[in-house]
Amino acid sequence: RFQTVSYGGGAHEAEKDAALTAMRAWLATTYPKFHAAAKRELIGQSLLFTWKGRNPKLAPILLMAHMDVVPIVPGTAKDWVHPPFSGDIEGGYVWGRGSIDDKGSLIAILEACERLAAQGFTPERTVMIAAGQDEEVGGAQGNAVIAKTLAKCDVHLAWVLGGGGAIMDEPFPVV
Repeated sequence: RFQTVSYGGGAHEAEKDAALTAMRAWLATTYPKFHAAAKRELIGQSLLFTWKGRNPKLAPILLMAHMDVVPIVPGTAKDWVHPPFSGDIEGGYVWGRGSIDDKGSLIAILEACERLAAQGFTPERTVMIAAGQDEEVGGAQGNAVIAKTLAKCDVHLAWVLGGGGAIMDEPFPVV
């Protein structure tokens, strides 16, 4: 329901920032046990969580998602089965911008972390979660800045899981 739309070129940034602020507040209220168990950093308008593991000798992992969405095509709102930011649940599906790309991934990660934190679980290795603010327009202010922040802190990750596509030299057929 948060209209965290990235237009690019600085367009509508104040509106997006307000929506991101509201979304972050909702996340804190919705996932209080995880917020208590993990360190939360605001980097620009993005989030970086660090959930300390029991074994500091193990390199941390990074789970990535993003909070922004692309705009709807102007004039098409009337064509939507459910309004783009309704968050309606029907037929077992969440309808709305970001439910697949990529707020849904962030929510799935935080749901799991909240349940584990509520049970008193501590991960074996440190788990980091990056939630970028501008992936839909390249990510220069979001996860790119988080990556630079981690590099400055000399963080070396065991592995990263993101919601992106493939890294390749040639595009997919017909693209």
